Amino acid sequence: MKFFNTTHSALDEVFGTDKTYVIPAYQRPYSWQCSGKTETNNQVNRMWDDLWEFHSDNKTDKEYFLGSMVVIEQSATRTFEVVDGQQRLTTLALLFAAMSCFLQEHCNDPELATFKQSAIVKFNSLLFNTKGVSLQRSLKVKIQRAAGFDYDQVIEKVVNCEDSPQVDDARYAEIAQRYVENRDYFGERLCDSFLTNGVFTIEKANAFDEFFKFLYVRVALVLITTTSFETAFMIFETLNNRGLPLTNLDLLRNFLLKELTEAHSENPAAQWSAIEDKNLKEEYLGRWVESWLGTQQRSSAFNDLRQIYEKDSAFQQLPNKPRALRFYDQFARDLNFYNLIDRPETVDDKAIRNKIRFLRAAGNERYSTNLMLALFRQTQFTGQPNTAVLDFLCNYQRWMVNILLAPKTRFSHGPIYEAIKLILAGKVAEAKARFDISGDAANQLAEYIAGEIRDNSTAALLLAEYVWHEASTTEDVVEQELIFETATLEHIIPQKPTAKSDWNKQFTKQFRDLNTYLLGNMTLLTGRTNSAANNFEFSKKKTIYARTLLPITKELAALDSLTPEYIEERHKRLVNGIRLGLRL
Repeated sequence: MKFFNTTHSALDEVFGTDKTYVIPAYQRPYSWQCSGKTETNNQVNRMWDDLWEFHSDNKTDKEYFLGSMVVIEQSATRTFEVVDGQQRLTTLALLFAAMSCFLQEHCNDPELATFKQSAIVKFNSLLFNTKGVSLQRSLKVKIQRAAGFDYDQVIEKVVNCEDSPQVDDARYAEIAQRYVENRDYFGERLCDSFLTNGVFTIEKANAFDEFFKFLYVRVALVLITTTSFETAFMIFETLNNRGLPLTNLDLLRNFLLKELTEAHSENPAAQWSAIEDKNLKEEYLGRWVESWLGTQQRSSAFNDLRQIYEKDSAFQQLPNKPRALRFYDQFARDLNFYNLIDRPETVDDKAIRNKIRFLRAAGNERYSTNLMLALFRQTQFTGQPNTAVLDFLCNYQRWMVNILLAPKTRFSHGPIYEAIKLILAGKVAEAKARFDISGDAANQLAEYIAGEIRDNSTAALLLAEYVWHEASTTEDVVEQELIFETATLEHIIPQKPTAKSDWNKQFTKQFRDLNTYLLGNMTLLTGRTNSAANNFEFSKKKTIYARTLLPITKELAALDSLTPEYIEERHKRLVNGIRLGLRL
């Protein structure tokens, strides 16, 4: 008896005729975002970047695997209840909607009239089913009415290139707006990719058509179909809770031992032990692959690594040194570079050490590690003072801070992989220029640092930059290391002091409104100490601040009293120190 069926389906099959996908009420709401400051809220950005990069790099018939979906089929109605995969399915529908809306707005050349009409008909066939002689339309991706709100009316408007309807209840308004924002994000990327000076030309229409064919035929999902709710959930839990019996490191060890043995290496086991003892981690394999190729992994880290081993000219078989030894030597050397990133305390140069710490803490650590690994490999960085490396990291750090602070600025891994490819080609200066923030943009960034910062993690990171810059530019017999992972942000003047608090007597409401969210009113504490500080009066906070050795916090404990003048002076000092650290 067959309980489920697994098929490898291109998107033309997934969005096939008369198929309807229902997102059941028990599913969480649509959560993918394009707000884009870090990996946690830029899933839509990542999908676009990955699809576009793969399409650009692979003009052959090579397929792009987008993941799996688990559905329960009601065969009589060709309706599929989505148990796993609603986020990517809904986002794909929004991409097709954005492509249709793009053509409706920008395809105005009379010579493209037939192309426009047929393309929009095609997109409608992917987004809607039609019934009867009146061709009444119904959405292919539907959401069952949850208690309180029906999102189908939102999706209907979004795929018809309209704004979402007004949603008064804040519990549902944010999710409803997410559909619009993600469609519009795709629209912006389509404009970037297919408009020439704002015009959709015949040449760009051909490129647009090629991109659609790629999506339609070469992007594939593994569709796991069952008729049983219990079986569907068993499959879902298995996919999410059980890993492979062998890790990538296990596979690499077995493979390398085999290859080294066949290459008549004297002691393959000792060679493996030598790199295993050097902080060899599972994560290193993925970072090595992506830093070597300048692209995301296409398969598992091990499979991609093996492809590099077998096909890259750097490891071609030579009479005096077999491929296995050439690969082993490179992989071991690169592990030394990776360890400088993974263990920045081993970097002798304090300025570079602290840049690495900042970039690891800034979010998007995967991509920053890829970039630094490629840079360190190219420059043969050993941890000693290196002007080229420091200059590069400063440029990249400014770029990252600008993403965190500039309104409506999104993170994209595209520029990072572009820079890695330039580094691989030996064009380090060009790669560094990819992250230039200068002129008016640099001045604006300097202003953002001096302004209100309401995101606690960003404010904490900037204060850490001040601490790290100060540590990099001063010499002391005893150094205090800031462990950022254990630090939390403390507002000196509380964000919401109680009505009878002395804070209201010592500082006017106008001053508190202007300064509460400026860096001068913030400091760093350990998590436990921060919760202890709470909304206490300054006399009590001082005793808590005195427990830390961190200078920017300990100096507060030495004050007799806290004054508006001190907060203002402190703000200027911190902002200037951060600007110096970022070379603004």
